[in-house]
Amino acid sequence: MPVINTGRQDNGGLDDMDRLSAKEILDRYKSGAATPEERVLVEDWITFGDFAPLQLTEKELERQVDAMGKGLPLVVYGSARNWWRAAAAAATLLVLVAGGWYFYAGKSAPKKALAVKTGIPEPGTNRATLTLANGHTIPLSSSQSGVVVNATKLSYGDGSVITKENSSGSHPLASHTVTTPRGGQYQVILPDGTHVWLNAGSSLKFPESFEQTNSRSVALTGEAYFEVAANSHQPFIVTAPGQQVEVLGTHFNINCYEDEKVARTTLLQGAVKVTAGNYRKSGILKPGQQAMLSGNDLQIVAGSTEEAIAWKNGYFDFRNEPLENILRQVSRWYDVDIVYEDNAPSQELLYGRISRSKSLSAVLKVLELSGNISFKLEGQKLTVIKK
Repeated sequence: MPVINTGRQDNGGLDDMDRLSAKEILDRYKSGAATPEERVLVEDWITFGDFAPLQLTEKELERQVDAMGKGLPLVVYGSARNWWRAAAAAATLLVLVAGGWYFYAGKSAPKKALAVKTGIPEPGTNRATLTLANGHTIPLSSSQSGVVVNATKLSYGDGSVITKENSSGSHPLASHTVTTPRGGQYQVILPDGTHVWLNAGSSLKFPESFEQTNSRSVALTGEAYFEVAANSHQPFIVTAPGQQVEVLGTHFNINCYEDEKVARTTLLQGAVKVTAGNYRKSGILKPGQQAMLSGNDLQIVAGSTEEAIAWKNGYFDFRNEPLENILRQVSRWYDVDIVYEDNAPSQELLYGRISRSKSLSAVLKVLELSGNISFKLEGQKLTVIKK
């Protein structure tokens, strides 16, 4: 019976302890009990599968890939041109496991390796700094996921107090700022109970109290997801580069990084009014709609809420996205600088969903499925090489 070859051979044979079934490893992977080596092995099966062709119709193949996607934290769609190559690899693995088959891992070994000269950057973590109104800066704990702000103190989600000094005086409009670096994320609970999740490379400025204001105004750069506490007497207003978003109580995401050509506001619940920075154009979003702002040009289109908040849920989710857009997300989360070897990024559109907890090398392997690019990593510099 064929077996998985783990590479540990003695006198040309394979020890019985090395004979592991695909199903056992996959079950451990799905339950989170797999070893780091087994996780790499499973992801290589999916990403670089090179198995004997199966006699499947397109509908059968789609069904197998869909089942695979629901069971694994890493889902690979590949590029439009190479969809079936990636899908066949995933479907083959699924069918082999379901049928009790075993196979040689050597047949699914990566065809190419990521060129690395130094250690691979780790995925982002809970990291942020809090700048008080008096200018004092506090590094927030990486063992915590969020900071809670009220009029008398600042604390973490578990109740432990950060500081009781939350202003330079007692001015009602004294403001704090929470800033996440590249490779960081954090949650902020504002004085009114509004929850804000900050993505990497973002900042949120807000008053220490909304009690003496007509509106609840905050300022955002970068990207954040908001779950706004309802208050019909105090509209919640987010000021972001080039736009203003006004709400009463709702859930929405704003992506307004300076290096993005288009700022996007995506509504999940409720209603928001988006106004361009010159106040000449505005529009009201319904759930499932997205406001796209480029310069002073504002358009309202149908948007994917799942894709918009994938980062908050722990995923990269790209659908019909050029590589350049995807790598900007990678750059922020893994804190790497992207360089294009020929100064011209590929315009091929890619599809995929990848856990943000994966190593950088695993993410890059998935992107290499397009067949047209490879990567070279030197410290924090990631070079994109066209083939």
